[in-house]
Amino acid sequence: FISFNFPKETDNATIVFISFNFFISFNFPTEMNNINKRLFLTFIKIGGFTIGGGMAMVPIMESEIVTKNKWLTKEEFLDILAVSQATPGIFAVDMASHIGYKVSGLKGAIISALGNILPSFVIILLIAVFFSAFKDNVWVEAIFKGIRPAVVALIAMPVFSMAKSARLKMSNMWIPDNNHIGPKHVA
Repeated sequence: FISFNFPKETDNATIVFISFNFFISFNFPTEMNNINKRLFLTFIKIGGFTIGGGMAMVPIMESEIVTKNKWLTKEEFLDILAVSQATPGIFAVDMASHIGYKVSGLKGAIISALGNILPSFVIILLIAVFFSAFKDNVWVEAIFKGIRPAVVALIAMPVFSMAKSARLKMSNMWIPDNNHIGPKHVA
């Protein structure tokens, strides 16, 4: 790990900017093969441009992993989706690491997870540095209110996509109702 010693008068914004530029200019090790570079860059893009958490990332992951890069079949992707939901931890990171492992082994798993985490880490770091100055701004509040419906739609998309893939219809879907199960007791 590399640490920097900044003069005491250096403000937080400058430190974040210098640290971010250092990361962007970082060259991948020569032993990192092309598939791992592509995995890292794909998950950086997914992690950086998705708002709404893990389930909101599913349609973008499916598009990038299954449709665009053809690293997995639709069935393999759905299997990883199911396993990731059952695995303890952050859903998006579980998805990234399972996909990375399937595509490129342990290195792929680590690289994919880091690629998925890094944009959020940098964004949260930037927000922490600058948010106190803008938290009461009317425009900032309006932007956050406007993002909420989009997040709901991004979460609903994979639900409908998975239902279609699983061939679920109203006629074959069963939702238990606790009011009609078991003995009735009258008080």
